[in-house]
Amino acid sequence: LCIQPTTARINTKLPNMQHSPLDMFDTRRIRTRTFLFLQTMLILTTLLHKDTFPVIVTALRVSSSSSNNMNSPSAASFRKNNEHKHRLKFEIFDSINDINAHDWDKCSRNVFTNHAWLRCLEDSKCASSARGWRPQHIAVYRQTDNDDMEGSNDNNRAVLGSDVPIAYVPMYLKSHSQGEFIFDNAFANAAHQAGIAYYPKLLIGVPFTPATGPRVLLHPDIASSSSENHDEATTIRKEIGTFLREVAIDRGISSVHFNFITDDEANDVGCDIETMMADVGAKYSVRSIFQDLQSTFFPSQQQQEQSDGFIRRSSIQYHWENQKQQAVKVTTGGIAIGPYESFEDYLACFKSKRRINIRRERRKIYEDEQIRVDVIQGKEILKYDGLVERMFEIYLSTIEKMYWGRQYLTVEFFQMLADSEFIDHLCFICARYRDCGEEFDADDVFAGTFNVVGDGVFYGRYWGCLEEVNNLHFEVCYWKAIEHCIDTGLAKMEPGAGGGDYKFARGFDAALVHSAHYFCHQGLRSAAWQYIEMEMKENVEMTEYLKAKSKVGDVKSKNT
Repeated sequence: LCIQPTTARINTKLPNMQHSPLDMFDTRRIRTRTFLFLQTMLILTTLLHKDTFPVIVTALRVSSSSSNNMNSPSAASFRKNNEHKHRLKFEIFDSINDINAHDWDKCSRNVFTNHAWLRCLEDSKCASSARGWRPQHIAVYRQTDNDDMEGSNDNNRAVLGSDVPIAYVPMYLKSHSQGEFIFDNAFANAAHQAGIAYYPKLLIGVPFTPATGPRVLLHPDIASSSSENHDEATTIRKEIGTFLREVAIDRGISSVHFNFITDDEANDVGCDIETMMADVGAKYSVRSIFQDLQSTFFPSQQQQEQSDGFIRRSSIQYHWENQKQQAVKVTTGGIAIGPYESFEDYLACFKSKRRINIRRERRKIYEDEQIRVDVIQGKEILKYDGLVERMFEIYLSTIEKMYWGRQYLTVEFFQMLADSEFIDHLCFICARYRDCGEEFDADDVFAGTFNVVGDGVFYGRYWGCLEEVNNLHFEVCYWKAIEHCIDTGLAKMEPGAGGGDYKFARGFDAALVHSAHYFCHQGLRSAAWQYIEMEMKENVEMTEYLKAKSKVGDVKSKNT
């Protein structure tokens, strides 16, 4: 507790800083290990010093036949009629198949919350109770009690009948933390050491998918951009959060987690970043061990109030945007923004030395190794027998090579997607040798990526290779994918979690992704708030620093 890892951060104000952002990553990995260890100990120490610890633990502990059994609580026990507290009512379903696909997709505004994607995950048993993902999807309706509705301002609400769902929420009862990509291991470890049952927990999100999108799927009449509807959308999100907190407390569930939510959802369920950062701005500049201990054991009233609800958390990913800054002044005095015209146009944003290295890197693949890379998308995939199964083999190859690899998906899932209407969103990037001939054959593919395209975004999901070729990973995962985005006019590419240094060096800029978390145990909730508070400051500062040092941003600023 005497070591302060958060103070060992990069000083972005040093004008003659010798270290590049890439050098910085190695240092940050070491700091991160120390940070996680110390924060786990900090959380554990906080828990053990809470006066209410024995009472709350006793209240939350239930017999092995209830909360420790994934077959309980049942979906029926979740169907609460909260008419006395909420103007909304909630119904929970054990399967996405119990919900009308047209009604669900009408509210969905992200490709991964598409009914077909979730249905294939469940039908293939990838997201199932046996795998620790018990579906508990929510349909939200308006209250039908006329007395409760009296006094409400109907002019500020979209006109929808009480029998029409105004929102859906994809939710799962979890018995572990795998496949989430918003890592809560520090909280789970600290809770375990303190004798607190961390599982089961509720997760609002999409299994195995680190991609941002709405997790409260609002009816389009409510999700429109008008100020009146925006106010109602905020109210609905808040009431859903309140309902899930009550469910967790009543049923002995440890926590509720909204993962990869939009900024608006994070603001409504948790709080905005500015509010959270305002409390930490001053105290991290010069912070002593005594101030830390005081904050830990005697939190301020503001800290206590904020830690009583959902806690907003921000993590870092790396995204590519199809935008260039042109040195053309417009009438407003600003600069014109437009998409890249070609891959060479994109390369022009890099410094000369980097451009030469990229061209050499690609030339080795296409000329020295005599490899060709094809993009197969949508229903074209069905033209080639065995291609879907081949891509599954490639996906599996990466998992088998990695000690920490986890196989979340099955070949049945791949096949179900290809047989469903979701096929239009699939995009395979396939590598094969030129001596195989011009005609494409799935058996010739030895490396590639499984990708999803939707909402103007290219989502890189799974990479693998049956034969190792130097730099092929970068070509298939990054360069060819970016080239495809430029050629087809896609606005953005999200390559998923991990690999920050590789992505940053290739023009992917740091971006914050958001989540919100509620812990029923008061001590754990308070300690997690302090942990996330420190993590938030580091991540916000790191994102700002990396954006300022962007590999394409440096040239953009010079051009303008």
